[in-house]
Amino acid sequence: MKPRSSTNPLVVIGENSFIRLSEDEGATIAARASHWRVYWSPAGVGHALFIDPGRSRPIELYADSVELARYLQTAVECYLYKPFGDVSLSIVSSSFERDGAPPSTYREIVRFRGGEILLEWLDFLRPFNFATEPGDDGRPIGLQTTFIPARQAGWSGTTAAGSGSPWQLLRDGQPCTSACLAWAETWRLPAEP
Repeated sequence: MKPRSSTNPLVVIGENSFIRLSEDEGATIAARASHWRVYWSPAGVGHALFIDPGRSRPIELYADSVELARYLQTAVECYLYKPFGDVSLSIVSSSFERDGAPPSTYREIVRFRGGEILLEWLDFLRPFNFATEPGDDGRPIGLQTTFIPARQAGWSGTTAAGSGSPWQLLRDGQPCTSACLAWAETWRLPAEP
């Protein structure tokens, strides 16, 4: 088989692991977190963490690169969850570290002046590949990724912890949850003519 290459312009390459928590099995989302580890983008490399702790508390944004965080807001997050795309959000300067690996507990540690946030994913389902085309779900961007779904996930630290727990669902026919490590991820624009 002849190798194929894509003419889709790239938006970002990296990881975008997420946690969405619910108190009613996914009927409503009580809190959410979106963690980015970016290996390539037009705005450079680095990390960002977006948190909506719910219960009318303010959205929090942590990053080690202001330029990258603002790029993620306008290039991707505005399509995934509009409130995370608000470029008026203040950014807390932070450092990022990872610990562990599936099938054991996996952690992302975010440290900033005065505190830290610990995000955890555990009790994993089987990984699977997932892709969408630009235009799917009304988004002008598409992606290719590997999801590693976790039955349990959440965060703690000096920030307000989200309430609820992940719920199970099917994604493209695959058993999944609302809390996934999303690794080997590439976001892309429509193919060039």
